Amino acid sequence: MAGRMGENASESAGILGKPRRNWQMLQQHFSTVLSSFNPTECTAVIAASGEHKQLWSQALQALNLMQEQILIPDVVTYTTCLVACTRSKEAQRALLLFEDMPRLAVRPSEVTFGAAIQACATCAMWQTGLELLGAVPQNSFAATSAISACGQAGRWRLAIAILEDLGELKGTGRVAVNACITACAKSREWAPALSLLVRMASRLTLPDVVSYSAAISACEKAGIWTAALALYASMMLSRTKIDVVGFGALISACEKAAQWQLAIVLLQRALESMMVPNVILFNAASSACEKAGEWQCAMLVFDTLQHDLLPDTISFNAVLSAMEKKQKWMQAVCLLSQTGIAADVISSNAVLSACGGAGRWRQALFVLCQAAQRSLLRDLVSYSAGVSACAKGKDWTKSLWLLQELREAGLRPEDIAYNAAVSSCEDTWQWKESLELLAAMTCDDLKPNVLNLNVVIGACCKASELRPLQELLGSVRRWVSPGRANLRTLSEQAVRKKGMHAVEHRNG
Repeated sequence: MAGRMGENASESAGILGKPRRNWQMLQQHFSTVLSSFNPTECTAVIAASGEHKQLWSQALQALNLMQEQILIPDVVTYTTCLVACTRSKEAQRALLLFEDMPRLAVRPSEVTFGAAIQACATCAMWQTGLELLGAVPQNSFAATSAISACGQAGRWRLAIAILEDLGELKGTGRVAVNACITACAKSREWAPALSLLVRMASRLTLPDVVSYSAAISACEKAGIWTAALALYASMMLSRTKIDVVGFGALISACEKAAQWQLAIVLLQRALESMMVPNVILFNAASSACEKAGEWQCAMLVFDTLQHDLLPDTISFNAVLSAMEKKQKWMQAVCLLSQTGIAADVISSNAVLSACGGAGRWRQALFVLCQAAQRSLLRDLVSYSAGVSACAKGKDWTKSLWLLQELREAGLRPEDIAYNAAVSSCEDTWQWKESLELLAAMTCDDLKPNVLNLNVVIGACCKASELRPLQELLGSVRRWVSPGRANLRTLSEQAVRKKGMHAVEHRNG
């Protein structure tokens, strides 16, 4: 019998070692040899299934099969299955298992409680996690899980309180402290995170790479890039090797502060110290260059990324946004057209804005048409950028056409689009169209501002249309506060322009 059980166990291990085998094959094998299985071997089946995130359902079915065959699962079996579900992000099922244990008179262990609290952390049920923590004797594993649950919910003060209950860090495991620092990082509380890091060292519990990375992440989220760099220097002094998470947080901190030179240096160090590059690091460095408008540097990072890895849409958009800031419309259009990366609405909007800033309305229309051909969403920003490009290119007909296209797309124009369209009418003396645009603004519950009115007055003056100008000035008080100095300036400017054009008309 023992030999047969050994053969069954070996055969089960062989099947479970191939996670791509389907559940039907595993279940058929399990049913065939069930008569010689005991709960310990069933637990091994559940544990092996739980090693693979996609096989959590097999662990549950194995547990149910045990119950059907009148094999009573023990606490180890339940705990193993609970852990398998939690690892697979099936926290609700894990908690249901925990609630089912009393039905079979199975008493949870400290490890079971810790696993259940971990499940609470996964599904943001921090209150339930604290209740479970109160029902179990104080231990580091359960406390660490509760700290994580509080951290996920942004309850960093509660996380620190749980840590303090363990004895003010005396004898407290590094894992629990790291979980608390991570909780502070999630809430952007960099000062408490650094305080915990300092207290770790003072209690002879040396910080490890997880401790430092969590603290650096806290500084990054709070925008304290200098503190993040100081922590990196401390890591080098203590010869603690930084990991990809730490480098990512460092480069991201530099990105938020537009410290693009430092971001590039850190990226280079990361590439020199790690065997496998990470696209997240490249994206953070590229975004740092983008925020500083260093489009050439962003393009260099993008090219390097293309050589080592596959760039994603974030990498792509960072380069296009950098080009937009410097109005490098030609480079942006070429990159958008040539790359094989799937563009999105942010990509096309960046190129549209680059074209608009340079007054390249033909290229802007080309990008809009290209977006339609690729079935990309064209939003309010897209159309407004197109209208602005046509306005700067002094093509009022295209500006008004795009404004109409915007409406037909089910969108509602805002001030930016109207301002651009109105300005295109002034330069070409299209006073009737500019007045119609003012009327359309009021229909859209938008109040014409001094800028709009100035432009329309200019269009009327250039066309020597005095009557509509007088009617417009009569309506100005409805739109602009009479107490504002801008109104007086506007009226005086209009009268002056009207008088000049009248004189020119008589002399003509």
